[in-house]
Amino acid sequence: MTRLSLLFNMIRMDPIILVPFLGYQFVVQVIQAMFSEPKGVALGLIMGLTWVMGVFAKAFTLYLGLELVKDNALFIDASFKKTKARLTALLLATGIFVFPFFILFYMGLQPGEEVQASGLLVLLMLLSVPLSFILHLLPVHMVLIELPWKQSVRKTLQFITTHFKETFRMIVTVFFFWMSSLLLALFVYQVPVIGESVLFAVVQALGSCIVYLFVLLFLLERKKPSLFREFESYMDEHRLNLEAPSLDED
Repeated sequence: MTRLSLLFNMIRMDPIILVPFLGYQFVVQVIQAMFSEPKGVALGLIMGLTWVMGVFAKAFTLYLGLELVKDNALFIDASFKKTKARLTALLLATGIFVFPFFILFYMGLQPGEEVQASGLLVLLMLLSVPLSFILHLLPVHMVLIELPWKQSVRKTLQFITTHFKETFRMIVTVFFFWMSSLLLALFVYQVPVIGESVLFAVVQALGSCIVYLFVLLFLLERKKPSLFREFESYMDEHRLNLEAPSLDED
């Protein structure tokens, strides 16, 4: 069974795994409705708040996914407690990469010379490539290996350099998921009444969940192959039940 098949069967096995990102997306929708064009300090606070909530949603989803792989069931309370306990470390580890990016982005939004703004835009585009490698792998690495955040950062960077080709292919796949999610979200955004709020948030949440579960399976296959194979075997055994629920005979 491919990682993609495993991923979608995980979601079908227990759709509650979508809840963290659904909650995050709906809160973001509320914030955007309250502050349509934030500027200055308000913009910085909103960016910071959404980043913290996003890290929490990622970690919560990853812990739920890991429980699903290990025990074939979700343990929401246990995953929530693990997420809270690990949140500070996750924020510190991801923050050292995100904050410089945020600062450059904030500077680019300020009134100034057009040449300066264009230069910052080019710099942001160049930085987004290595940043995408790190920020997609780092939270998953920290959930899997349970090391202090500084060691987790080093381990993640070592993994990227050691498995660059595999990681690059994984990031390309992730980019495809993101673009598909974005296009579908823009399409459903046009639906009257519920498109701008409910459907848009649901599609974005589904896309985010798919991305991070895919990265989780990618790292599990390399970091904990025995656990990955055991889960793959379990899903193969129960594939028919997941894909086509049996019908009672008359």
